[in-house]
Amino acid sequence: MNAGTGVLPPTATSISFNRRGHYLGAAYSDGRVLVWDFYTRHGGDGLAGKNAVPALAINAHARQTTAISWSRRGRQLLTCGMDHAVRLWDLTAANSAGSPARCVAEATFSFPVASAQLHPRCAEGAEQAIVLLMSGELWVVDLRSSSSSSSRGSSSNSSSSSSSSSSSSISAAVAVPSCGERRCLLSPTA
Repeated sequence: MNAGTGVLPPTATSISFNRRGHYLGAAYSDGRVLVWDFYTRHGGDGLAGKNAVPALAINAHARQTTAISWSRRGRQLLTCGMDHAVRLWDLTAANSAGSPARCVAEATFSFPVASAQLHPRCAEGAEQAIVLLMSGELWVVDLRSSSSSSSRGSSSNSSSSSSSSSSSSISAAVAVPSCGERRCLLSPTA
């Protein structure tokens, strides 16, 4: 706790290595996601001690980021948070010249999101995610960007200055998920 303000510093809420172990992502209570480069920045030897500097910082959510999930090749990162949103970030642009990560897809829900995982066998550009809401509902979401994706269905309290205006908003509830859509797999009230 900060003695001067009485405010607790942001704390990590979730951590995850990418598939090859080159990057470690950490979700934080203030909505940020920090990514450390274990491979190129430190010669493959891991973090350089307690003063290590993250390779990338993403202002992912307006409220606490609850979980993160890496894409199969480690080029994209899925984040979810207490702001009722799931966002897919393209990290390829962020790897050069200090450019920020770009939000390429977003799904919003009527409850805060407890956890989300990208399907491990989906190729880049064809990501499907399983999303667990704080209400106990389990959803499958197709996060492929699509110019024809619909925004029917749910309302959202999500607002984040970090998401790009070019991101596709995915809010459709359908029987079978297709590009830009989602469906509920399990509801505790059903």
